[in-house]
Amino acid sequence: MTDTELLGFYVKQRKSGPFFYLDYSTLAGKRTLSIGNFPTITAEQARNLVKQYLGRIASGEDVRQTIEEEKTRIKEARLLTVKSYLENIYQTTLNRQKSGIHTRQALEKHLRSWMDKEINKIDARDVHKWQIEMENKELSFERIKGVFNMFKTMLNNAVKNGYIESHKLNGIKLEKPKLSQEEIDSSNTRNYLTKNQISQFFKALDKYQEIKRLERRSSRQHGRAYLPDLDALEFVDHVKPWLLFMYYSGFRPGDIFGLQWEHLNFHNNSVILPFIKQSINRSFVSVLSTYP
Repeated sequence: MTDTELLGFYVKQRKSGPFFYLDYSTLAGKRTLSIGNFPTITAEQARNLVKQYLGRIASGEDVRQTIEEEKTRIKEARLLTVKSYLENIYQTTLNRQKSGIHTRQALEKHLRSWMDKEINKIDARDVHKWQIEMENKELSFERIKGVFNMFKTMLNNAVKNGYIESHKLNGIKLEKPKLSQEEIDSSNTRNYLTKNQISQFFKALDKYQEIKRLERRSSRQHGRAYLPDLDALEFVDHVKPWLLFMYYSGFRPGDIFGLQWEHLNFHNNSVILPFIKQSINRSFVSVLSTYP
């Protein structure tokens, strides 16, 4: 199947699944470049790569030759271990990311047992052993999951850039830890705010509004006088009344997303939840009466 917009870009069915290719011409003749296989790389990702390649080809570069030379150099230098790919190749990608340095530090710290393994040989058994190792070091499941996803992103990067054809972690998921009885009991227990927490909650709401008013004053003094003055308003935006609404009613955000003004009755301090047609008396309605 040939792409109707990108000249030379097409997909071909192979035993292992759909494969993306690019045919292009050089002074030496016609060339065919293998882009990658689905679902390791999506059609949209393949199209974006092809656009990059076509730009390089237009400037006179033989992209396939460049890629083949790079692959040869990597194989000769034995750069396809986890450590070597991270340090010598993936680092370029990480340098473009704000969190790149933290990603590398996390991978180096928590994947030490994998560093000398070939990057495309890590399999489900390795993942299972590694998760046990991390749990024994008392890492939280969320942290373990985060590092694992970072590693899979690196593997996908290696596939996308042609360093490996595929990897063995597609579809592999970590095992969720079993909750202890104490954790189960804790999750089933309703915890109420302490007096100190309630006090901090109201102070935080006032502090939030103070910050917003200060920011608005600064904006108005520095060339944006057309912005409304927030000092004259009781509520600078929706945040404080929204949180007060939830505090006094016990409603969750999902309970109030669909509410309209007509669902509130200020005469008898009640609200009607439209999705269950139930009238609930609440004293919080008076709090909203001054909302603009």
